[in-house]
Amino acid sequence: MSIGVALGIGGALWLGGTVADKWDAAYAGSDLPFGLKSWQAAFLVAAAPAILLAVLLARLPEPLRGIADGVRPVPDPHPFRASLDTLLGILPGFAWLEFTRRKASARLWTSNVVAAVVIIALATWLTDFTNGLRLSNPVALSICSLQLRKL
Repeated sequence: MSIGVALGIGGALWLGGTVADKWDAAYAGSDLPFGLKSWQAAFLVAAAPAILLAVLLARLPEPLRGIADGVRPVPDPHPFRASLDTLLGILPGFAWLEFTRRKASARLWTSNVVAAVVIIALATWLTDFTNGLRLSNPVALSICSLQLRKL
């Protein structure tokens, strides 16, 4: 992590906490400006430097890719199609559709299907194994008063 990220996070936490405390002290039991609660005011104040920086950086010109390396970029006639092909090639399920479209070899198909079966089998076994480690299973998910348990 760079020092800028650490200082930015630390500064936002300090500034947000200070604003929330001052907001609560100044507007305790009275009408809140714009109806904002202290945590909402803290978010706005902590985000203000980033919004200002984004406006300033939006005015910078985009550098040409590859110029620093002495390589002239070749424009892609269909950049979004290339991005979509890359995305579909890595998404689960869609990768197999890409295999079909690109007429992948039987070896590639076999290795992927075997890997998928092994991963599913290991995940199923691990779930069953870890469920058996406790006398009673804890609540898997709790939202307000709704508690979802494994049947």
